[in-house]
Amino acid sequence: MVRSDQGASGVMFTLDTESGCEDVVFINSSYGLGETIVQGSVNPDEFYVFKKAVSNGKFPIIRKNLGEKSEKMIFAREES
Repeated sequence: MVRSDQGASGVMFTLDTESGCEDVVFINSSYGLGETIVQGSVNPDEFYVFKKAVSNGKFPIIRKNLGEKSEKMIFAREES
């Protein structure tokens, strides 16, 4: 796993999870470790990217929603 707690992380799906459209990549992103996205405990940014526009050199983002990103999970070692 990449040390993303000092920046941002994301979760990407190779299709639109709502419609099942395979021409779209769906990306969630937030600050810190991606566990908050996976757990659903943060409202992340969402990006829908049209695959064919990427390969044609066009602007590929067809929809984006900017989330609150009110929490940030960071890496911390347990003290013994």
